[in-house]
Amino acid sequence: MERIQVTNPVDRAVAAFGKTDIELADALGITHQAVSRWRQLGYVSYRYAAKVSALTGIPEYILCPNFFRSPKKSRRGKRIS
Repeated sequence: MERIQVTNPVDRAVAAFGKTDIELADALGITHQAVSRWRQLGYVSYRYAAKVSALTGIPEYILCPNFFRSPKKSRRGKRIS
């Protein structure tokens, strides 16, 4: 079985949640149209990034790269706070 790599963070979130757009939207208390809009934009709204991250385990900086920055790493490969 070949693994398909998903590049859209919204698609990754829906796949990680293991459900449909509607079920993810219900878990967040929003409409499925909002999830569809995120997919068109290519990122999760920064207002819901923390909630989606908690549900899926995907870091906020992947879900909403325009607002959150990826953690910096030192030269030794350890994360800097």
